[in-house]
Amino acid sequence: MVFLAALASAQVRAQSAGAKVFADKAGRVRILLEDGHRYSIPGEPGQADIESVQTFTEGKMVGWLVDYANEGEPTLEAGKLIIFRRNRVIQRFDTDQLFLRWHFYAGGTKVTYCTGPTHGANYVCQLRDIGSGRVLTKWFHKNGEPEDDSRPDWVTALDQ
Repeated sequence: MVFLAALASAQVRAQSAGAKVFADKAGRVRILLEDGHRYSIPGEPGQADIESVQTFTEGKMVGWLVDYANEGEPTLEAGKLIIFRRNRVIQRFDTDQLFLRWHFYAGGTKVTYCTGPTHGANYVCQLRDIGSGRVLTKWFHKNGEPEDDSRPDWVTALDQ
């Protein structure tokens, strides 16, 4: 009941079909799945907020980007991708830059995402296995090059 009261009174910052996911004032991530299951997990160290929530398999697998404050910058930056399933975090993907966008791929067994600098148009996209965390392949975009049909399918999936 306390969880439901917190959910009702908190501002939901990130939602996706099949789940409501948000970071509460204490920094915990609250997850309410479509089937009624509720979870509360500790936020990541240094987490300021979360964004870009997505669900897969009828809301039973959830992912989100963790936002961090960047000294001297007025906006938050997404620095980690979290994948949650069956009552626990099953994978954490980090970057030295920032996450630009991400998507579940290949039946929810993989994720695809692009990372890049705060300013500039160079970025790299990666296809990674959720179970092992292994990088399966990468695709690089350089400043000034058009984004055309030569992108792999797993990169174009990010446009959805």
